[in-house]
Amino acid sequence: MCGAAAGIMVTCVGVAVLSVLSVLSDLRSGVWGWLVLLGRSSASKDIELLVLRHEVAVLRRIHPKSVPDP
Repeated sequence: MCGAAAGIMVTCVGVAVLSVLSVLSDLRSGVWGWLVLLGRSSASKDIELLVLRHEVAVLRRIHPKSVPDP
């Protein structure tokens, strides 16, 4: 919320500019991620899936689902 004072107004504009820059940075990162993914071979994608599945399996062993008592 911006006040009537000039210093506060400049601060609000600065926050708005930083917010816009943050969103643009996130979009740029997402686009680069998609471009990198499109350029990778099928084998490297398969390896990444195997690694992610292994990580999920390890996490499930560490934190098993609780069984509700009847």
